[in-house]
Amino acid sequence: MNLIIEFLIQIIIAVIIFILGFISQKIYKIVYFSRPLQKIWGFENKNEEICVVTGNIEHGVWKHLMATGDIRAYGEVMSVLRNNYKKELINTFFSKEFHPQQLRKYNVISIGGPRWNWVTRKILEELGNPFEFDLENRQIIDRRYNPPKKYKVEIKNGIKTDYGIIIKTINPYKSDRNILIFMGYTTYGVLAAVRCLSEFKEYIMKNRNLKKRFLNSKNYSVVVKTTIIRDEIGEEEVHPEIIKESFIEFEMEERK
Repeated sequence: MNLIIEFLIQIIIAVIIFILGFISQKIYKIVYFSRPLQKIWGFENKNEEICVVTGNIEHGVWKHLMATGDIRAYGEVMSVLRNNYKKELINTFFSKEFHPQQLRKYNVISIGGPRWNWVTRKILEELGNPFEFDLENRQIIDRRYNPPKKYKVEIKNGIKTDYGIIIKTINPYKSDRNILIFMGYTTYGVLAAVRCLSEFKEYIMKNRNLKKRFLNSKNYSVVVKTTIIRDEIGEEEVHPEIIKESFIEFEMEERK
């Protein structure tokens, strides 16, 4: 009888340990991952709708084409959203399908540069076009500085250097909503920008001052430098020093 009681006690203790471990993991995820991530991304109210808008290339009869890097960036954005927000509140659109009135109602994540995504183009216009994509010289011109900085896209020995840009801002058409833009010189720059706020978040979290700026800044833009080897972006290829020096806050006025 005593052996049975001891066995049952051990089972109960094991179950309690399992439950406590499960609960502690949930609390850890909420406190150290979900809440900071929601604040960094700018969508803290989990009951508000989020619209994800992707750029699309029209080519002949094909109206909705996306390049490789944009597809992967979209996939990673959706993974983050589905793990941290209510799935029924996440809506996806191609740029051509997204109506301007929707921009005046919702939180928006815009994936892709101004050429193929009108939402990105519109917000850049509101900010005075601080970034220029110089296709002839394969570079991004950063007009936030005087004189402007130039981020040149290079290919050497099969290794490519690319740049992504993140812009987080209060929605100028609805001040209680936010807009998050991921863009880049090429679509791999777009992917690097997304990963800066998701997969590469440890670079932010390990730097107390940088973490504080990402968490507390309502409006900012930042440049992400990345190296692509055989079409892959590795964790060690992101350059945190570029993130730190290019993080700049700005003011966004509400538009009527």
